[in-house]
Amino acid sequence: MKNLFKRIFKDKTIIDYMRLKSLIKILLKRRGLEISRLKNNKWLSDYGINTILDIGANDGGFAKKIRQILPSTRIYSFEPLSLTFNNLVKEFEGDFYNKEPLK
Repeated sequence: MKNLFKRIFKDKTIIDYMRLKSLIKILLKRRGLEISRLKNNKWLSDYGINTILDIGANDGGFAKKIRQILPSTRIYSFEPLSLTFNNLVKEFEGDFYNKEPLK
């Protein structure tokens, strides 16, 4: 969400960004919704998820987080950019479930 705001306000000040963020929170709250960061994602393990597709994996941040929460889940990460893909492969070399990367 933060990146979305940055794209919208690339030529604006941080004050504009903060005002928009506050406005969105207020509007969502009026609808009974709230934006918050989840501090405990262990609830995911209750769903019995055994496969994750990480499309546009970039540096593997999402996969790392999921690996902590769901350690035995098979994660398939896809990254189309060669340099980023190679970095992703290096990052997960020691991962037990890491198989031969496909290019």
